[in-house]
Amino acid sequence: MNYRTVQDWVAWYRQGGLAEVLRHVRGHASTGRHAYLSDMQQKALAHRVASGAFRSVGEVIAWVKQRWCVEYTPDGMYDVLARHGAKLKVPRPRAAKANINQQVDWKKKD
Repeated sequence: MNYRTVQDWVAWYRQGGLAEVLRHVRGHASTGRHAYLSDMQQKALAHRVASGAFRSVGEVIAWVKQRWCVEYTPDGMYDVLARHGAKLKVPRPRAAKANINQQVDWKKKD
């Protein structure tokens, strides 16, 4: 922390206590920006992501734009998904001819 910043904090504290310090701190007690999607829409999106319907954040953005006419940046969409604990991870596709039993036996050889 810069020495001058600490001096400012101490001066504000001496002037009016903690309330005065918090009055000067940016973002304190701010509600932040309103979400583009309602809570219900966000929960529906998180449920759809959890079901494995999307493989990339681009697909999610396109679906949200088509469904609710709301545009997000990739970073913004990652933030929405993170707030709801939704992850885009889905199992890798398997080849139609893949023999799972042979694969398991091969892995056991090590």
